[in-house]
Amino acid sequence: LMSEDRDAYEGEAMPLAMRNQADQAREILKANDSLLLQKPSNLGRTDGISQVPITKEEAEILTAPLSEDEMDIRYDGAVFMPGDAIRNRLIRAFGPGGWGTAQEAPPAFDQEYGEIGSDESLWIKGCYVSRAMGCWQWNPKNKRMTRGDALESAHTETLRRLCKPLGVGAQLWNRQFTEAWKFKNAETYVNKFGKLCWRRKGAMEMAEDEARADN
Repeated sequence: LMSEDRDAYEGEAMPLAMRNQADQAREILKANDSLLLQKPSNLGRTDGISQVPITKEEAEILTAPLSEDEMDIRYDGAVFMPGDAIRNRLIRAFGPGGWGTAQEAPPAFDQEYGEIGSDESLWIKGCYVSRAMGCWQWNPKNKRMTRGDALESAHTETLRRLCKPLGVGAQLWNRQFTEAWKFKNAETYVNKFGKLCWRRKGAMEMAEDEARADN
C-alpha cells in the first residue's frame, strides 16, 4: 500500500482481499531480501571506459579473423570460441599480466534454473574495459562436475562476453559465417539418450556433452 492508502485505512479494518495482497507483497520482499548478494561498490562504474591505450598491432591481434583451431561447436549447435583461444589472444596482444579480470560480486547459484553465475570486470593495462556476467548449468548431484568446475566454466562464459568490446571473435556474431562453418566442419549424431547433437566432424562424443544434453 502507498502511504496515503495506509492513512485512509488507519483505525479501520482493512478489507480481506487487500490484506491478502499486502501479506503476499511482504512475503515476496522477504524472499528477495534473503537472496540479496553483497552489492559491489563499483556498480555503474564508468572510469576508464574507452581510455585503454591499444596500439595498432594489439588491435590487429584482437580483431584478426578466427582460425579453424580457434573455433568449436557445442552439442546444441552453437559455434563458439573456446576460452583458451580467447586467453591466448589477450596474452599475445598485451602479454602475461597485461590484462586480468576482477570479481565484482560473490558467485550466485540459481536453484530454480540450476545455474551458477560469475559477475566480473575486465581490466587491461590497469584500465577498466567492461563488465559482464556469465552462467553455467550445474547440478550438485552431478559427480562428474564439481562446483569449482562449474565456476571455471562460468568464468569462461563471462570472459567471452567481456571481450566483445575488443572485437575478439566478432565473426561469431555473424549467423551466415557460423552456418557456413557448421556446414564445412560439423556434423550431427544421435547420443546414447536418443537426442540429436552436434560435434566437429570426426570428433568423439564427450562425456560433458552427454551429461549436459541429458539435463
